[in-house]
Amino acid sequence: MTSALARILNMNYPNLLALLEAIIYVSEEPIAVAAIQKALPGVTREELDACCQRLVEKYRDSEHGIEIREVAEGLRFSTKPEHHDLLKQFVQNQTPPTRLSLAALETLAVIAYKQPVTMPEIQEIRGVQASGVIKTLLDKS
Repeated sequence: MTSALARILNMNYPNLLALLEAIIYVSEEPIAVAAIQKALPGVTREELDACCQRLVEKYRDSEHGIEIREVAEGLRFSTKPEHHDLLKQFVQNQTPPTRLSLAALETLAVIAYKQPVTMPEIQEIRGVQASGVIKTLLDKS
């Protein structure tokens, strides 16, 4: 254990590695070490760099399906490349494609072209009752 890491474990954040891991996980975009440092007063850049390196090494191990990558000058979790094909297949099987009727597509086209538009205007343009189709579209949204 490096001296910087030893100092961290005795400071204000006894679980700094776990905290850093959680911060990277919840960040929607790659998170810069400088932004993490602002959120953790009292932790030096060197200490954060040491912890980040330790986490990167931990997730590099083959027993993990995810890794921490440096992207756009920040850190983020991502899946390992060797799992991408299976994960893509898995995700595609989880979300069935949404199928819309011709009436629903026509109604959406009217809404997109004329927005904002009212139900009577949609019915006038299409020439048929639209309440059922609109209810179905709202249920799918």
